[in-house]
Amino acid sequence: MEKNDSALLSKAFLNAGKLMGLTSSELSRVISCDISQLNTINPESDEGLRATYFIRSYEKLYGLLSGDKEEIKMWMKGYNSGTGGIPLQQIQEQDISGLTQVLKYLEAMP
Repeated sequence: MEKNDSALLSKAFLNAGKLMGLTSSELSRVISCDISQLNTINPESDEGLRATYFIRSYEKLYGLLSGDKEEIKMWMKGYNSGTGGIPLQQIQEQDISGLTQVLKYLEAMP
């Protein structure tokens, strides 16, 4: 792993989180570690995988909702029958299954 990989992952993760309207504490729960450690995360670690899944979810959601930040925030905070829950809560679950469920749902969308 190169230092640039961690920096790139960190920047993309923080930008996606900002555009989704998530707080630092919400982002910390997404990756299951303190946000201050983000620059040192190995992209191949569990935390790195969670960050990558989050970024992929954001990218897909951004495309589906034409980049409308308010629509993205509402989608994240509302109940979604396709994911079986509230995406914002699901992506913050201790195990990765909620985040995986949200990502699978989004990636299945045309």
